[in-house]
Parts: sequence; structure tokens; C-alpha cells
Amino acid sequence: MFGFHWLEHRRELAKVRRAEAENETRRPQEPADDWEEYVRISDSIYEWRQSIVTRYLERKAEALLVPLPDRQDKSLWDRVDFENDQSQPMYLTQKGVLEARKIIREEEKARREAVTFWVAILFGAGGMVTGIISALKPS
Repeated sequence: MFGFHWLEHRRELAKVRRAEAENETRRPQEPADDWEEYVRISDSIYEWRQSIVTRYLERKAEALLVPLPDRQDKSLWDRVDFENDQSQPMYLTQKGVLEARKIIREEEKARREAVTFWVAILFGAGGMVTGIISALKPS
């Protein structure tokens, strides 16, 4: 199930990259050109990218049952501009993405370590049983 979200996340980011490339073709060359429109579209694309990354990290954190950083912290969360989306959903800032990834990595590491512990015990027990059987087996 989570693999599907990863694939969906990659497809959405590909759309963002195409929009960025298209916006770059419209980049003003002269100071008198319409920089305001270019910056507005660039900001909108940035918010779109951050919203996609935030949704992906929210799903991942939910699957691991870990909380994301506090939504009240303005250095970690921002809102989409009202003109782009009237519901003004929140998205993680760059600092917030780093913090969320850190939390997720720590939980994944803890789960890996638990599995590694039990795998080592099982292989150790298997080796011990093999040794006892070979020692008790008549030559």
C-alpha cells in the first residue's frame, strides 16, 4: 500500500518539474519585463511542491504511527496563499521537511533494530541447535 503512495508522489513531483520547466521558458530577460507574474507562478509552483512533499510525509508518518512536528510552529509550517487555494492548507517549510524526515528516520531505525535483534536471536538459536545435533550424532 505504501509503495503506491511513493509512486503517486513521484508522478506528482514529475508534474511539478514540468511546470517549473515551462515557467522557466517564460522567465523575463529584461528588467522591464513582467517579473511579477513570473514570481507569482514560481511561488505557486513552490507551494504545490511543498504540499505534495507534505502529503507524502504525512502518509509515511501515519503509517509509522509517529506525529509530525507541531503545526503551531511557524518556522516548520506555512499556509498556501489565499489566491491559490481558498481553504489555505498548511504545508511543511524546508525546515519542517527536515524535521519530519528526522522523526520518520528515527522510527524506521528503531523498527529495523527490533527486527535485527530477533533475526540475530533466531539465527543464533538455529546455529546452536545445529551444533548440538552434530555433537550428539553418532559417528
